[in-house]
Amino acid sequence: MLKKTTIALLVLTGLNVSAAKGGIIMAKDHINYKFGGRLMFDGAYYDDDKVDMQSGTEVRRARMYFAGKLKENWDFILQVDYAGNKSTIKAAHIGYSWNNSKLTLGNQLPPFSLQLQTSSKWQTFTTRATPVLTLNPDNSFGLSYKTHSDKFFFKTGVYGGTASNSDSRERFILGARLTTARNLGKSLNHLGLSYLHTEREESAFKSSSETHVSGYSFIDTDTISNRSSDRIAAEYAYVNGSLSAQAEYFLTDVRGKGLKKTSLDGYYGFVSWFATGDTRRYSKSSGAFGEIKPNKEFGKGGSGAIEIAARYSSLDMTGKLNGGKQDNIAAELNWYPGGGLKFMLNHTMVSAEKDNDKDKPSITQFRAQVTF
Repeated sequence: MLKKTTIALLVLTGLNVSAAKGGIIMAKDHINYKFGGRLMFDGAYYDDDKVDMQSGTEVRRARMYFAGKLKENWDFILQVDYAGNKSTIKAAHIGYSWNNSKLTLGNQLPPFSLQLQTSSKWQTFTTRATPVLTLNPDNSFGLSYKTHSDKFFFKTGVYGGTASNSDSRERFILGARLTTARNLGKSLNHLGLSYLHTEREESAFKSSSETHVSGYSFIDTDTISNRSSDRIAAEYAYVNGSLSAQAEYFLTDVRGKGLKKTSLDGYYGFVSWFATGDTRRYSKSSGAFGEIKPNKEFGKGGSGAIEIAARYSSLDMTGKLNGGKQDNIAAELNWYPGGGLKFMLNHTMVSAEKDNDKDKPSITQFRAQVTF
């Protein structure tokens, strides 16, 4: 109903308008425009051990985007998130495409980690794994180049800007990611390797506990002045019909003022199975996973897609960083009725230790999501 009403209003402006999966397409003067968004509503209950994590609810994401294709080769996008009673620009860039290659200039996500490159809309779990979120470079202003074929995907770029958890000091990022995907029989096998070099950062490494309603971090480091790092992520994913698995290993070398070279590492792995015979969709043009489209939508002779998943994740920031160690075990139940709707139920058991202080809470969280 929302999409039909919006289309009717836009038609009055003289635009040629049509509905598309994941947005509304408009055309005027040989220029195609598209806008859409995502809404995610979260609730979390924390069975605390030592720390009161404050159970509650939140609007996790409230994003709108406006994109366009100019001429034959040029495009742009502006994406803003209004969650948390504030507005944040998540993406704002222009691009030039030719053959299977593209140059992009503007605010964008550096190429690092399979789970980061897979949109939050299509994640298997309510949050990404702890080591992924801890090492997330966030969107930054920069210039990137990417290309792909049936056999590989490659992206590299240089970036500046400031991290969301740092002060106003300009930082520098160099990133690259290479992936390949092969079909072996009925299965798809993804292999990937990404590298990220950062300089001039003023921040700490903090765990996420794989929940967002409470922003508490069980393990973290002190703020590292003039921090630089080299981060490597090794990726693997397997899809065979309704069964899939995914894993990544992260190794980060860290240096800073008053801190000799040291390292932290982490990993996660998960398995997923669709009881309804559906499957995770993979894109070779991005080296990442995309939208789950039920074989039979709910209310149209089917039940939608039902997914069951389990994940183990670990992050080790002991040693010179004295940040602690955390291990999480998570179980997930997802329902995709169709039409851009998604409902997620998650239970996570946390085991964290820092300075010989142990905490073992459990987290139960729910998400209702719609993309349009």
